[in-house]
Amino acid sequence: VVLPIRRHRKVMLSGPMDDAQSTSWVSHEAPAQAPRFLFAFGGQGSQWAAMGHDLYQRFPVYRDALDAVDAAYSAASGVSLIGDHGLAQAHGLSEQDQTDVSVAMPSIVLTQVAIVSLLRSAGIGPTVVMGHSTGEMAAAWARGALSLDDLCRVIAVRAQVQVQMPEGAMAAVGADIATVQRLISDMHLGGHVKLACRNAAGETTIAGDVDAIEHCVEVLASRRISATRLPVRRAFHSHHTWPARQRIAGALKGLRPQPSDIAMIGSVRGATGLVTADALGGAYWAANTCDPVEFAGACAQAKGAFDRVIEVSPRSVLARYLRAAVGSAPTGVHHPTGGLERGVLALAGEAFVAGVNVDWAALQPPQRFVGFQ
Repeated sequence: VVLPIRRHRKVMLSGPMDDAQSTSWVSHEAPAQAPRFLFAFGGQGSQWAAMGHDLYQRFPVYRDALDAVDAAYSAASGVSLIGDHGLAQAHGLSEQDQTDVSVAMPSIVLTQVAIVSLLRSAGIGPTVVMGHSTGEMAAAWARGALSLDDLCRVIAVRAQVQVQMPEGAMAAVGADIATVQRLISDMHLGGHVKLACRNAAGETTIAGDVDAIEHCVEVLASRRISATRLPVRRAFHSHHTWPARQRIAGALKGLRPQPSDIAMIGSVRGATGLVTADALGGAYWAANTCDPVEFAGACAQAKGAFDRVIEVSPRSVLARYLRAAVGSAPTGVHHPTGGLERGVLALAGEAFVAGVNVDWAALQPPQRFVGFQ
C-alpha cells in the first residue's frame, strides 16, 4: 500500500493474507531532497543456495540483468552459473558449490549486479560505492567504471587464481589489530598467519595455513576472545595469494575503466580512499586479491559523503562492521525471514518515505498496489 507522493509518506508492506504478523508500516516526513546512498557490497560468505530465486521469478528486470551478466561471464570463463550450477533456479546452488570459490564468488557478484539493476530501475541508485574484498568488483561496475564484459573478465581471472591456491583457512576475531599481531608474534606464527582484514574497531580477520589458524582460534578462545573459523577453504589476502600478483595484473592488461560521476571508496590497504576510475586496472585487482582489506579505513574515508547506507549482499555480512565504523545500521536487500524479494520491497519502502520517488511499477505490477487519495 503506497500513499501519494507528498511530504509525509507512508508505506505498508504485507505478506500472505493469512499472516498478519508479516505486515509492517514505515512512515516519515520526507526531506526536500532525496538522500544520498552509499552502496556497500559484501564479499564471500554472503552466498546461500536459493539466493536470487524469488527475484528471478518475480521481476523481469532482475531476470534480464542476471541473464545478461551470466552470458558475459560464460563468454569470459566458459561457465554458465545459471545453466551449469543452478544460480537463482529452484534447486539453487549445491552445498559443494556454496563452498567452491570458483562458483560461490562469481555467483555473489552476478547476484549483486542484478540487484543493483533492479534497484536502479525503481529509481534507487548510489552516490558513492564501496566493497569488501570481492565486493569491490561489483562496486566498480555499479559506479560505471567497468563494463559488464570487463567486470566478468576480472571475476573470471580471480576465480581461476583462487582455484589454484593451496588449501587455507580464515577466522573472524573479535579483537583489534594490535592484540592479534601480538598473539601471532608470541606464537611465532608470522610466517603462517597474516592479518587479512581490519573490518572495524575490534573486528579483525586472519588468514593462513589451516593448522596455524586452528591453533590461533583455540588460543584466542582460551583467552576469552571470540574467534570463529569462516566457511572458506582458501586463505584470501594472505601469503597464499602473493604468488598470483603478477599473474592477475598480466591477465587483466587491457582493461579500460571509464570515468564516472559516482565516487568509489577503495578498501585495499595502501589504496584506501577515493579511487579514480583510471586506477581500476589490472594492478588494482591484483592488490584487491593479495593485499589486506582495510574496510574500517574505507568507512572512515566515506563519512560525510552519504546519508544512508544500503548493503548490497545476497545475505548481510557487513552490517556489524558498518554500524561500528559509520555509526548507523545499513538497510540490507536481504530480509531475515522474507528473503531477497521482501528485502528489496522493504528497502524501496524506506527509500520512498526518505524522499526517493520510487517507480513502484518497476518493482511490481501496478495492480499489486493500492493507492490512497
